[in-house]
Amino acid sequence: MISAKQTESQGQLRATLMSSALVSALLWLALLLALISLPAVQHFWPSALYQWQLEEQQIFGRVLRQQQRTANVQQDPWLGLVEDQPADQSLVLLLVDQGQNAFTGHALNWFAASQLGPASKPEQLMLVQMQRQGQWLGMPQGLRAEHYLAAEAPNFASQLHSHWRQEQARQAEAQRIESRQLLGLNQQLAQMNPDQQGYAELLARFESLRQQIFQLRVPQAWLELQGADGRLHALPLNEIQYWQQPNALRPMQQLAEFARQWQRFVFSWPSLGHTQGGIWPALVGTVAMTLLMTIMVMPLGVLAGIYLHEYAGGAWRRLLQLVVYNLAGIPAIVYGVFGLGLFVYLLGAQLDSWWFADQLPRATLGTPGWLWVSLTLALLTLPVVIVNTAEGLARIPLAQREACYALGLTKSETLLHLILPLARPAMLTGLILAVARAAGEVAPVMLVGVVRSTSQLPVDAQFPFVHLDRKLMHLAYHIYDLGFQSANIEAGRPLVFASALVLILIVLLLNLTAIRLRHRLREAFRQQEM
Repeated sequence: MISAKQTESQGQLRATLMSSALVSALLWLALLLALISLPAVQHFWPSALYQWQLEEQQIFGRVLRQQQRTANVQQDPWLGLVEDQPADQSLVLLLVDQGQNAFTGHALNWFAASQLGPASKPEQLMLVQMQRQGQWLGMPQGLRAEHYLAAEAPNFASQLHSHWRQEQARQAEAQRIESRQLLGLNQQLAQMNPDQQGYAELLARFESLRQQIFQLRVPQAWLELQGADGRLHALPLNEIQYWQQPNALRPMQQLAEFARQWQRFVFSWPSLGHTQGGIWPALVGTVAMTLLMTIMVMPLGVLAGIYLHEYAGGAWRRLLQLVVYNLAGIPAIVYGVFGLGLFVYLLGAQLDSWWFADQLPRATLGTPGWLWVSLTLALLTLPVVIVNTAEGLARIPLAQREACYALGLTKSETLLHLILPLARPAMLTGLILAVARAAGEVAPVMLVGVVRSTSQLPVDAQFPFVHLDRKLMHLAYHIYDLGFQSANIEAGRPLVFASALVLILIVLLLNLTAIRLRHRLREAFRQQEM
């Protein structure tokens, strides 16, 4: 027989192993977050801008990365650019971001450190982020508005900021008119025939709004910036997202600019092939997709789990369990193909013929969209919720059920008032696992409604406010697109880490919310028992 001392030692060993495993998991999670966060922090921190003199050419740029290797006379192309470089001496290479060039496009080049020579950091050197033209580096020369203002003027910075704010207000007004009025008129015109009464009046109003938007988007002021090639570039203020002079910033100003960069990244729209701008539509799309998926999968998964454990019996239960376990092992892309065929081409087309026949052949629900993305992911995560619900029901002691039966309660009353409240933590565990899996899926969602870019959000201020037929962006697909489909991989790499960090934080936030709710349910039930 096992003595009490041996039982106690086994319990202590088990507790030690469990605590060690938990600490190891937390350490690995912290290490993963640190590895992902470091490139993102380096990208958004206002790093120094350098000026080099390379022979007769001037270079402006930021040092993104540095690597060191031993030169090889036979294979190293850098030896042809560096004079008096011994073959056995290590060569230091710098990856320099030179910003945008009017002729060659975005310049991201490797240079040998000995080739560049000493660098200076002029305080007036400016970085300007444009909406569609990338980043420009140069020396500010002046501001062209109603009156020309040279960069040497004492109030140049305040005047630049004032005119930029005015341009931003004009662009915001144009965006408001386009999103709240023009798009609504466009949809009304698409649903009407040209000979229908009121069509001409709507068309005239539509053209008037277009002209008003055009006038608001005409630039009123330009920033003159001299590039490293000596050419003068006139940058319209209405297309400037932000500018900074990082060499002139103090530590607290750098911290404030770092916070603003993160704010712009999270709450702005992507631009320039997604290597610039933000992730706001992808963030909204991910949250909207996950919430709608949760509303769909939880009732169905809980009901299926209750039926599987409480009512199905014998060979029928074993068959259903086998089906559920096999569904959990099907590749995700198969769910995407299934959702495309069943929901989009079959169910969506049939709903269009019933509810939107007057808009055919233009498809409303018979095309990929938010509704079908969420429904496909609900099917993908359904086995997880079913299995966790059934296991939660199985862990409830049989004595509690028999006590209810002894008091005269029926099986349905016992299930409703005792079994389901006890199984809620297990159901929420299934929800947590479902959210974690759905938020990171890429393959199935590409087929049923997730797109690379979109000009509209699935939820906005336009009636009916929730647009189930709209396509949406997704953070996981955005990360895949930046990492593997971008034309400029080096420029998009920091944004991959930043987007991945945001996705992890969203999943953690949703999971912590579910865990907190599960803990409160447990505590509430324990208080009822006491």
